[in-house]
Amino acid sequence: EILEEGEILDNVKCNDKVQKCSPPKLSSADQILLQNMRDILNSLTPRNFELTALKLLALPITTKVVTQELVNLVFEMGFDDPVLSAKLVRRIHASNEKNWIPVFQELLLNKFKESFEKIGNMDKKMDETAVPSNEENKKKLELLMDKDNRKQRRKSMDLIRFMGELYKFDLIKSGTMFNFIKKTDFLSQEADEPLECLCVLLTTIGKKLEREVAKEELDEYFAIFGHKAQDLKVSNRIRNMFQDVIKLRRMEWINIRDILDGFKNPAGIWSGTVWVELPII
Repeated sequence: EILEEGEILDNVKCNDKVQKCSPPKLSSADQILLQNMRDILNSLTPRNFELTALKLLALPITTKVVTQELVNLVFEMGFDDPVLSAKLVRRIHASNEKNWIPVFQELLLNKFKESFEKIGNMDKKMDETAVPSNEENKKKLELLMDKDNRKQRRKSMDLIRFMGELYKFDLIKSGTMFNFIKKTDFLSQEADEPLECLCVLLTTIGKKLEREVAKEELDEYFAIFGHKAQDLKVSNRIRNMFQDVIKLRRMEWINIRDILDGFKNPAGIWSGTVWVELPII
């Protein structure tokens, strides 16, 4: 449920108009509260985790505006330390006595969706505006775009890592995750970054999805996925990544590289979502 500005987080329905409107201004009390949230989150470490989390949960968070600000702060933390940030989300989620907790996860998923959409739109803007006037400008533009692409790809992979940690903690259920993947509509994109994100995400969580999502639904999605792997508008690198994911599913999400690594480490292999012990021969 998404709330109107200033409303208490109880029985309020979400609608698209609310999500598309410009962010409301914070009241002076909310600005003080936001600063307190920043100070608490900046002091968060693995050592003081429980005490700091309790301080955060004790804050008087009662409106959608402030809850969204908290989501924004935690989301930014996820780029620097996805494990600690996911642990904090799990701690918040476990404190269901607070009336703002039920919407926190939904707002966080909205934030992920919005960020992935921005990544796709950024590529389109760069393509539309990239019109060099001469050879020297063309080289400068290529260097600039290459630098931007590297930064964009790093941010995309950071998003995936954070989301993967949340999924690993069961803070995002498989049904919710699969719906998110479909609604984010990665497969309608032609830019590299969103499609690469999809491949990395499926490689990471595919084994768990396969166990917990209806086979018919996954088969239907992978049929579309297979068509995208043949789309000549998509770069060769991304088409190869798609083919790797399709092969990985056929191998029941056990990567041959993991098996080879298992021979180097006789204790077991990492299958993408779980540690699998290998028999001692």
